[in-house]
Amino acid sequence: KAWELLLADKDRCNKMEGYRFDIADVGRQVLSNLGQEIQKDVHKAFVDKDKAAFHKATTQFIDLLTDIDLICESRVEYRFGDWLRSAKSWGINSSEKALYDKNASMLVTFWGPEKTPEIFDYSWREWSGLIREYYIPRWKMFFDFLNKKLEKGEEYSETGLPLVYGREVWRANDFYNSLADWEEQWVNTPKKWKDLPGKPPDEIEVASSLFNKWKPVLDYYYK
Repeated sequence: KAWELLLADKDRCNKMEGYRFDIADVGRQVLSNLGQEIQKDVHKAFVDKDKAAFHKATTQFIDLLTDIDLICESRVEYRFGDWLRSAKSWGINSSEKALYDKNASMLVTFWGPEKTPEIFDYSWREWSGLIREYYIPRWKMFFDFLNKKLEKGEEYSETGLPLVYGREVWRANDFYNSLADWEEQWVNTPKKWKDLPGKPPDEIEVASSLFNKWKPVLDYYYK
C-alpha cells in the first residue's frame, strides 16, 4: 500500500531526488518480501511432489528476482557495477586491480575468510548486477538440483546437517559443496563488467511498470 500511495504522487514529486530514491527503495523491499512468499510455494510444491506447481513457482521466483535487479539498476546506490569500478579504480596496475576486484566481490558475497567463511552471506546486498550475476545463478542451481530429485522421485532434507550460528555450514553436503566451488570461482574471476544496455532505467517508469505487473500477485498473497 505504501508503494502504491507513493506512486500516486509521481506527477507532483517526480523532480525530487529523495522521492525517486524512495520509489525504488520501497519497491525493492516490497518485491523482496514477495519473494519470501513465493519461495514458500516452491517448498510446498517440492514437498507435495507437484512438478507443475514447482515449475510455476520457481519460474515466477526467478522472474521476480530479474525485476528486482531491474529496479535496483535505476539507482546508483544499488548498482554492483559502480561498487566494483570504484574498488578497481584504486589499483595502480593490473594485479592490484584484480585483487580489488576479488576483495570487492568477496565482501558482498561469502564475506570470508577464504575456504572457511563461517558467516557467508553476512554482507549480502540487493544490488543490480549482483542479483543477476550471482544470486539468480545460485537459485537456478538449487532449483535444478531439486527438480532432478523430483524427476527421480527422491527426497531431499537438510535435517541433521552441521550448523554454524543456526544455519547450515558453507559446505554442509554435496550440493552446497558444489555451490561453494562455484562461488569461489566467481569471486576469484576478474569481471569484465557490463551494465544493462543503454542508460539506467528511470526510477518512476520502472517502479510504475513493476507495480502494475506484480500487483495481482501481491493481492493474491496479501489479501
